[in-house]
Amino acid sequence: MSEASLSTKVYSLMSVLKGLTEIEILCVNSRESFEENKNHIKALSQKEENPAVKKLLEKDMTHLDQIQVLTATAREFLLIVRIRGMKDKEIFPTSTVLKRP
Repeated sequence: MSEASLSTKVYSLMSVLKGLTEIEILCVNSRESFEENKNHIKALSQKEENPAVKKLLEKDMTHLDQIQVLTATAREFLLIVRIRGMKDKEIFPTSTVLKRP
């Protein structure tokens, strides 16, 4: 996408957001948590007696660490519209404004 096209989209989004006080922006990590898997592999590795299998488990742990480092800055932004407290007749017009391209 060109810089001009991106700039136009950002400006359009800003214009929509300015007019809607009901919108909240939520930023979340989009990466998966590998902690449970890493703990499981660590437990298996501690119990394992076969050196070859133990080495493979250690490689798995290293691989999970690498994936986690590579995705550490991945973020997703969610636009949330709370309709609590809105009357039924207010919900449809608000959703129509949000759907506008």
